[in-house]
Amino acid sequence: MRLIWNNRFVSIYKKWELRHPNLKPKARNAIAQFEQEPFHPILKTHSLVGELEGFWAFSINYEYRIVFSFTDSSRSEAVLLNIGTHDEVY
Repeated sequence: MRLIWNNRFVSIYKKWELRHPNLKPKARNAIAQFEQEPFHPILKTHSLVGELEGFWAFSINYEYRIVFSFTDSSRSEAVLLNIGTHDEVY
């Protein structure tokens, strides 16, 4: 899996890390796992519905998610879009 960290996501992610330094390792591990195996059960990767239809999310932990979109039908590349709690990103 090739990940694209656009400037907007990098900015959001850096702010999130500053607010949650204790979760930095967990987030980095989740991203690394996603890069290796995007549908690993521990990530709970799922498609979104409603206003976010066409987008996907995976879990960092019970509370925090990363929203992304696949760039192609083979699902070999993804753009990271947002990070936050369920209520913040959905």
